Amino acid sequence: MWSPEMTKGGPLENTAHPTLKDRDGNPMLDMNRMAPFLAKKAILESKTIKKEMSTLIEDTNEAQEALRTAIEGIGENMDKIKPMKKELIENLRGMRMTTTTEVAAMIKPLEDLRKFFLGTEHDKEVERLREFVDLCERLERLKKSGFLDTVADTMLKLS
Repeated sequence: MWSPEMTKGGPLENTAHPTLKDRDGNPMLDMNRMAPFLAKKAILESKTIKKEMSTLIEDTNEAQEALRTAIEGIGENMDKIKPMKKELIENLRGMRMTTTTEVAAMIKPLEDLRKFFLGTEHDKEVERLREFVDLCERLERLKKSGFLDTVADTMLKLS
C-alpha cells in the first residue's frame, strides 16, 4: 500500500498516535521513516519553485520595464498634444457648426422639392411648367424670326 521509500519495506515503528493505525490496530505510518522522505520531496519541490519564481520575477521585471517605457512615450506625446488640444477642439466645433448650418440650408430646398413631387398640386404644377416652357420656346421662335425686334421698334416709334 505504501511506497518502499516511505516504509523501507519493513515493519512500521514509532507510531503512537491512534489515527496513524489502521482499523486492525496496525501502525500505518512510521514518522521516523517518513521524515527523510518528506524532506527530500520538499527540497526537490522548493528547487522547482525557486526556478519558477526566478522566471516569474524576470517576467515581472520585463513587464515593469515595458510599462515604464510605454508611460514615458505617452508622456512625451502628451506634452506635444496638450498645446494643440484647444485648437483641435475649436476646429472640431467649427466643423460641427458648419455642417449643421449647411445641412439646415440644404433641407429647405429638399423639402420644397419633395412637396413638389409628392404634393396634391403636383399635376397642376407640372402643367404650369409645361406652359411656361412652351411660352419660352414660342418667344425664342418669334425672336429668331425677327418679330420681337419689329414689335420693339414699333413701340419705340410710338412712344
